[in-house]
Amino acid sequence: IGTNDTNIIFGDVSHRILDEQILLEICVSSNIHTKMYKTVNQHPISILKDLGFNISINTDNRLMSNTSYQKECEIVKSLGIWTYINDNLASYSFIKT
Repeated sequence: IGTNDTNIIFGDVSHRILDEQILLEICVSSNIHTKMYKTVNQHPISILKDLGFNISINTDNRLMSNTSYQKECEIVKSLGIWTYINDNLASYSFIKT
């Protein structure tokens, strides 16, 4: 699920997303840029990872949020999340792996 509103993850569908390990594409910079969270440290990506959600680093809205894959990796690393979480992304695509 590509989402700019991580709040929906904590709603009614959260159990299904977690149980079925549905991939969540998260772009911390975009969530900050759109004022969902004031700071990187307020972003729930670490909580989602700790709870066992299947997350990936995304570069949603690169131009407006002035971000890149490298910048997003640096942000999540600063939160203690290693970028190996993106290692198996092809398995979530329509490409046979």
